[in-house]
Amino acid sequence: MHQLLTREAYAGTHYFNRTDVRLSRSKDKSEWVSFATPVLINPETFEVVPKLLEARRPTRVAPRVVTDPTLLTGLARCANCGGGIKIRTGKGGRYRYYTCTNRVNEGASSCKGRSIPMPVLDGIVLDSLEERIFAPDPLEASLRGLLDRARNKTEVNASKAKDLRRKLREVEGRIERLYAALADGTVGDTDMFCRSLSQVEGEREEALRMIAALEKHPEVPRHLLTKSNIARFATVARARLRDENASLRKDHMQHLGGRV
Repeated sequence: MHQLLTREAYAGTHYFNRTDVRLSRSKDKSEWVSFATPVLINPETFEVVPKLLEARRPTRVAPRVVTDPTLLTGLARCANCGGGIKIRTGKGGRYRYYTCTNRVNEGASSCKGRSIPMPVLDGIVLDSLEERIFAPDPLEASLRGLLDRARNKTEVNASKAKDLRRKLREVEGRIERLYAALADGTVGDTDMFCRSLSQVEGEREEALRMIAALEKHPEVPRHLLTKSNIARFATVARARLRDENASLRKDHMQHLGGRV
């Protein structure tokens, strides 16, 4: 499954010569040989996968933190002893409480922390998060920072696209010279000609694909950052945090929260 999720060929590039068979080790990436493949997954989507894999790697985040729908799993800590928090239930499972793991496992002598109903603590945390992040002033500052980063990325992408267009012109010139040699009858080895043509045409397709990817996302106009738009965004964001879809709330909390 990991190989399927990280196979670059799906995003348009396959690599040969990655392994030294005699020494049973991977070669340095500078020694790899690449060639273009059909794009089955657009590069932007493909690049998200390694980031998710790294964020959810078990050596960094326990699997239960990712899969448990409880809002504060992996985030809430006991304020008295610093220990983790676990869930306890009451009345046959009708009520759920956050409580200190050390107190549950080792008794009251280890920690004087108390239990708190899950809806109460969840509500306190969500209220605080909304006040700190989705109030008009901090939200506007965050969005302006986001737009600034997006603008910088757009400028970098424009520079990269310019370099790629220069390379594209060079590649198309090589293709023209190959066809000119064929027309002049100066091509002696047709197999070599076909291989050379296939290689440069692959380079052209790769350059075109990369240019299209870089130009795909236009810059967001700054004039859209109005008070009314910010207010609408805040309303939607608050609704997402209060959504009954537990996994959606949990995902937002993992990204926006730190330690509770």
